[in-house]
This record gives sequence, C-alpha cells and structure tokens, in this order.
Amino acid sequence: MFEQSPKNIEDNDTSDLESILFSQESEQSEIDMAINDTESTLSNSHNQPEIVNVVEKISGILSPYFIVLVGLFLYENNFFIGTLLIFVGIFSLLKLSWKDIKILLDQIQKFFKSDANVS
Repeated sequence: MFEQSPKNIEDNDTSDLESILFSQESEQSEIDMAINDTESTLSNSHNQPEIVNVVEKISGILSPYFIVLVGLFLYENNFFIGTLLIFVGIFSLLKLSWKDIKILLDQIQKFFKSDANVS
C-alpha cells in the first residue's frame, strides 16, 4: 500500500507539469499570433497612406468632370444652379482659385483704364 501512493503522487506531478508546460506553450503561441497581427496591421498602415494618395489624385481628376456633368443635367431644370455648377467645375478643371479670378479681373480693369486715359 505504501508503495502505490507515492507512484500516484508522481503521476499527478507529471500530469500537472505537463499541463503547466502545455498552458505555457499555448500562451506563447497566443503571444506570437498577437505579434504577427500587430506586424501585419503596421505593414497595412504603411500601405494605407499610399492608397489614400492614389484615391486623392483620382478624385481630384474626376470630381471636376462630375461637377460639370451634374451642372449640365440640372441646367434644363434650374438654370442658375446648373450654370453655377458648370462654372465651378470648369474653374476646378483649370485649377483656378478666387485669387486667380481676382487678379484676372484687376488686369482687365487696368487694361480698360489705360485705354481710357490714352484717348
């Protein structure tokens, strides 16, 4: 009887040791998976600004055409909004700003003022 008790204790010890080792291995594999997920997220975040830049370039090219098309569509139903959208789309296509338009108007005014002073 005395001999069998210690054998059972040793079996329990080895099974406990195996369970501890197995749990540590599973924890290590979970940590490795978390690290891999983090690395893949970081690598995707490096690619994301490139994608954003491409989308911005494409939308910068296509949006003026879309504005002009919507303006042409609305021109029949609402002359003012259609004309306004057409002009906004054309200015956007030509990459004109309010500052550029103001400079152009000032140059036109100077041109007509200089002609009036000469005569």
